[in-house]
Amino acid sequence: AALGLIGRYGFYEAVDFTPERVPAGDRFAIVRSYMAHHQGMALAAMGNALCGDIFVDWFHADPHIRTIDLLLNERIPWELPPEISRIETREVAPVPEGAIPPLHSWPAETSGRTIAVHVIGNGRMASRLAEGGSGSLHWRRHALTRSDASPSGSGMSIYLRERASGALWSAGPEPIRSGATDVHTRFHEHQVEYHRRDHGIATSMTVSIAHGDDVEIRRIMVVNETDRTRTIDFTSYAEVVLAPAAD
Repeated sequence: AALGLIGRYGFYEAVDFTPERVPAGDRFAIVRSYMAHHQGMALAAMGNALCGDIFVDWFHADPHIRTIDLLLNERIPWELPPEISRIETREVAPVPEGAIPPLHSWPAETSGRTIAVHVIGNGRMASRLAEGGSGSLHWRRHALTRSDASPSGSGMSIYLRERASGALWSAGPEPIRSGATDVHTRFHEHQVEYHRRDHGIATSMTVSIAHGDDVEIRRIMVVNETDRTRTIDFTSYAEVVLAPAAD
């Protein structure tokens, strides 16, 4: 009231102190509209209290509102959806000094009959990738691709075929390893890299899981190391199962 914010019908809606919107020489600018809608809401609430929800009945009597009346009476779901599970809070045990490996890549080395396997994921989707390029893809409790006890031979494969010669090879070391040179695999904390050379073509494939989305990303870079034009076809193959791994 001391600022002069009272008009004919009571207090004005608001007062603006933003410098760039205040007229020169004034401290503030008055928003010259009244809070009639607030007064109307208070009057409607009193009318409902005194007259047995009369405005509620008028509202539901409108033909447009009656067409969606079921939505207005839908029960509020207080329980959590079944997909969301509560994660137990566990105390993290102290890690001895020197036990944490350095944050750099390391070569995937297969020793004898033991296959080197790396697992990457975002907490919901996980990809199990072997040194040879095989493995399996999982989302929550479901296997998206076939998952064997041994990762060799399963998972997704990407094939390259040269149209002119008919030569066929794979982007990863497996399943077609014959004829390849300079084949090596490197594991990172967040991705796996596959490198090989075939028929004058250098192929590099990087496999990762997106952090914010449940999707596996495979980026393939192909370099023609010859002096002639090459036409290469790419074909992806996977045994899709879309079922719990136990099935």
